[in-house]
Amino acid sequence: MTFDDWLSRHQEQRATAGGAVLGSHAVVDHLVNVARPFIFDTGLAPPAAAAAVHVVTESPALPQRAREPGAHFGKALRVESPAGAVLSVPMPGPREAMAAQTSLAGDGIRVGCFRPPSVPDGVSRPRLAGRASLTESEVETVADGLTQLGARR
Repeated sequence: MTFDDWLSRHQEQRATAGGAVLGSHAVVDHLVNVARPFIFDTGLAPPAAAAAVHVVTESPALPQRAREPGAHFGKALRVESPAGAVLSVPMPGPREAMAAQTSLAGDGIRVGCFRPPSVPDGVSRPRLAGRASLTESEVETVADGLTQLGARR
């Protein structure tokens, strides 16, 4: 099975792992800002890991395809391209990082925003995750939004 075949069968099921926290604002705020191992847990469940191995075995070009958007985004922002699929964009402070996230959201671009105390080096940063299924048009739209963001950094 190729990645495109897999994706067409699973369009509505893109997430393979995750969770939700149902709790007070204080509990959610604490988890997001203090509980780094909870937020940054990247261990896959065995079935998800097996599925990933199967898909990559069938389509060995996928890892590189997933890295390409991050490299393109790095060029748009004039920052070092990531070795993987996630581009981390250092910002002067938490307010600027949140403003960047809000600005990009206004352009229809959803990015994560990590800031102290949940980052070990104390540097606030929006983080963008590339994926192999992004179209060239989607990558260009995001790059355009990032270019505008870079001009304001």
